[in-house]
Amino acid sequence: MTQLAITAEFLESLAKLPKRLQKKVREFTRKFADNSHSSAINYEKIHNVLDQRVRTVRIDQQYRAIVLHPNEGDVYVMLWVDNHDEAMAWASAKRFDVNPETHAFQIYDPAAVDEVSRTIRRDQDTVAGESTDGTDTARLFEQHEDQTLVSLGVPEVLVPAVREVRDLEDLKAIACHLPAEAGEALYWLADNLPLEEIRAAISIPSASNSSVPTVAESLEHPDSRRRLVKIKSIDELERVLDASLEQWRIFLHPTQQTLVAMDTSGPVIVEGGAGTGKTVVALHRAKHLALNVFQNSSDRILFTTFTANLAEAISRQLDLLCGAERSRIEVVHIDQLARRMLDDTRIEIASSADLMHCWDLSVTENCPLSAPELQHEWTYASEIRGISDERDYLRMSRVGQSKSLDRLQRKQVWQAFEAFQSNMKNRGLQAWSSVIREATENSVAQGPKYAAVLVDESQDFTAPAWRLIRSLAKPGPNDLFLVGDAHQRIYGCPIRLKECGIDVGDRKFLLRVNYRTTEEIRDWAFSRFSNRDSARLAGESGARSDVHERSLLSGPNPELVQLSSREEEIEYCRKLIPELLKEFRPEEIVVCARAAWILRDFKKLFHDMDQPYVVLEKIRDESNDGIRLATIHRIKGLEFRCVLIVSVNAGIIPCKFDGRDDDNVSQAQHKSRERALLYVATTRARDRVIISTSGKASSLLQT
Repeated sequence: MTQLAITAEFLESLAKLPKRLQKKVREFTRKFADNSHSSAINYEKIHNVLDQRVRTVRIDQQYRAIVLHPNEGDVYVMLWVDNHDEAMAWASAKRFDVNPETHAFQIYDPAAVDEVSRTIRRDQDTVAGESTDGTDTARLFEQHEDQTLVSLGVPEVLVPAVREVRDLEDLKAIACHLPAEAGEALYWLADNLPLEEIRAAISIPSASNSSVPTVAESLEHPDSRRRLVKIKSIDELERVLDASLEQWRIFLHPTQQTLVAMDTSGPVIVEGGAGTGKTVVALHRAKHLALNVFQNSSDRILFTTFTANLAEAISRQLDLLCGAERSRIEVVHIDQLARRMLDDTRIEIASSADLMHCWDLSVTENCPLSAPELQHEWTYASEIRGISDERDYLRMSRVGQSKSLDRLQRKQVWQAFEAFQSNMKNRGLQAWSSVIREATENSVAQGPKYAAVLVDESQDFTAPAWRLIRSLAKPGPNDLFLVGDAHQRIYGCPIRLKECGIDVGDRKFLLRVNYRTTEEIRDWAFSRFSNRDSARLAGESGARSDVHERSLLSGPNPELVQLSSREEEIEYCRKLIPELLKEFRPEEIVVCARAAWILRDFKKLFHDMDQPYVVLEKIRDESNDGIRLATIHRIKGLEFRCVLIVSVNAGIIPCKFDGRDDDNVSQAQHKSRERALLYVATTRARDRVIISTSGKASSLLQT
């Protein structure tokens, strides 16, 4: 078999071809991999090309693939596929080098970088000419030597162009034409991240090595592996070609790869903003553990998350990613897991109305709290602090709770708690926290069931759920792997993991590169909707900021459209949708809202427009054709090219707070969760976000 590597660029260009041509490219690539020296392979040199190793190979009379033909070693690199003229133009402008400093394989367009640099220079000359004092704007990297820029992956030939950069807008214009790791490094350098941290993030060798690797040798470099994959078998080639639209299955950032493969002494937390690839890391981690760490046929690995839809999506992704090891990875959301462990599908979970009725019955004459206050106190004591008996409740800290209680009053409250549990039992009802607590007791009695547990959406789990998770795997190396984002906490409250028996220590890691959204969307969403005072995943005080978090993608700013009535908003959407469909496929667009009832008007609108649509409810709905309609809660964990968030009005979001007016703590938590919903919705978008209001706009839209 030919030694073959395939670039991310090749798969991107393949995915854009018509289906019939994709089939031809796949057939040709298989033949090429089988024998690259076959007489049927028509290699052609390209005139006026920057790299003399580049060849075209014929797919058919019209289409060509671009191949890097080695003059040393025997690895061929598939670079691009396109129409004949477009393929020639793409290849002739590019350089394909192994960077002598980073040792990574790089693809870049020197002419494009120089053109951006000249534009920056012209703009700055114009500004300087119009300035009253004739002063020139300071350059962004002027305090750094050329060698510093080169050491961070900037090709030496591009250093003069990078030197022209004055501000982040200039950097944004030029970074998209640089090798990916060089663009990342320059953003972090502009943010004053220490050089050693930058070098570690893009896996630059710590010691200088005068020997520059060959292309074949560079393929083993962690940073090369984020854009190239070396094919080891025909089966692997088939898998890679089939994944052209799902490159998360193939390519990982060096930081992600480190987290996937690291050997840990105990529980690990991986945090990062929306779109930074947390779930991707967890998926690859599950595969790595099954293949390389827990290899016995009896070793089972659990992957759990908060909702059924997310669990089903993760299960499908693991099916695509894994081979035979998939049979030892179990995927189930936490509530279903608890039911299964109790071996009782007949458990009847109390509705909100059932719960409040039982709380009403539990209030005695001497109880210091009303029914809603009792429910809030129970939630805080049971689901956040994990309290399960009176002795612990009497000693529990209530710092930050709005109403103080002395010891006698706490005893009276605990009597109401017991009455509530009795009322629930008499009606054959259970709260989820009780089900999970009972499952934990069974788990502790039976002993650990899994070799390792991975948890996605960790920010939404309760204290009882964390105690259950801790009981499922024996404490030790590689036992727990937790990923999440406190800014997306839309269900739970901050939990102190150490109080639940999970001691993370200093095994906390942060993903900084955003792969889903443009920088404009990421920055806008974070500045408006992130909960700056939200505790981090381990429960320590102080929120994770987005300092040094960056998307290398760029696009238009989110749009805020304020309309005077629902009728005007509907009419606006009637005109907007045809325009969006010129840019995006129907399934790439989602119209979402805070509540399901809001979507009724949009169902009618699409019906009147004869526009196919799909209301996302179950996971199977995602495969149907048409514009998506969904609640914000439903699209958590999904992504779309265009997100339209409708009716972001006062009284709708934040929705009505049903607690006491003087309960400042609960009110703050309620508003925090509502703000997080808008953060979640906005960051589902890859390219474009539109937010519309009808009537008075939500207070959460105020900056």
